[in-house]
Amino acid sequence: MPSPRSASPELQSAMDEVAEAVNRTIERLLPETDLAEAPLYEAMRHGTLGGGKRLRPFLCMQSASLFNVPTSRSRRVAAALEFVHCYSLIHDDLPAMDDAALRRGQPTVHKQFDEATAILAGDALLTLAFEVLADPETHPDPFVQTELVRTLAIAAGGHGMCGGQMLDLIAERDDVDYVPTPTPVVFGHHFTSIAGTGPIVGPAIAVMWGWLPALLWVMFGSIFIGAVHDFGSLVVSLRHKGQTVGEVAGRVISPRVRLLFLLVLFMALTIVLAIFGLVIAAVFKTYPAAIVPCLLQIPLAIMVGLWLRGGAHHLLLPSLGVLGLMYLSVVY
Repeated sequence: MPSPRSASPELQSAMDEVAEAVNRTIERLLPETDLAEAPLYEAMRHGTLGGGKRLRPFLCMQSASLFNVPTSRSRRVAAALEFVHCYSLIHDDLPAMDDAALRRGQPTVHKQFDEATAILAGDALLTLAFEVLADPETHPDPFVQTELVRTLAIAAGGHGMCGGQMLDLIAERDDVDYVPTPTPVVFGHHFTSIAGTGPIVGPAIAVMWGWLPALLWVMFGSIFIGAVHDFGSLVVSLRHKGQTVGEVAGRVISPRVRLLFLLVLFMALTIVLAIFGLVIAAVFKTYPAAIVPCLLQIPLAIMVGLWLRGGAHHLLLPSLGVLGLMYLSVVY
């Protein structure tokens, strides 16, 4: 079984061993049948036993081995994870999604059978995954069974795998510039990331020449020049699935011009970083007390990040608090 990247012989052997074991478990959980619903089971087997690296089962079983979980149990959990993964691939390949004709070198389920059967095969694999996790053979403790089901449901649901697929669909629409982040955070991060302009060099200018020149630099240098340029680059990248400006430009200019374009970008960024380093070094040398306010930005940024991660949605309070602390650090 080829690995996504070159692996050591020991790692490759371990991955192959897990893949074979999980495949046997899938064969046992998805037996062939001569009942009326046989076409459905044939489609489910086609979608799960047609190859694959079994990377998720490998990670699952290796993690379980750290806690001495019996392989007979971890193998069933690994198979359940693979059922969910394969269900997502079957539905991803449908005409309404990616409209793929091949998967792992074989016809996709809706091509091999039909769209209706493919939808049902994906649905059946998803529900089979929860059936396997809730089975006493996976674990005899009902609490553990419930936790396994709950954890997988969260990971595969609207805020997990399915939510991620929705973001992919939104991002592919030509009329939507989508960033899955609250707007104030995006704009705040964008404006503070314009290296060498107002948000960073502005305070340094204020130390050397006063706050009026710094304010003018922030307003005109950062917002009306740097921000317009950088936000335009951000929109171009979003409209082209996250590709860089260099990659987008490479499709409309010749390879030689593209190389020159990238060289100019590299030299421009080098100049910006050099100027930034020069200004900050001069400030630190002339005003050593400025070091503390600059270093204070790091823990304050971490505090705001933890605030947001904890579920807070209002940025006004932490923004005012951080701004006040920054001013206090400059004054005192």
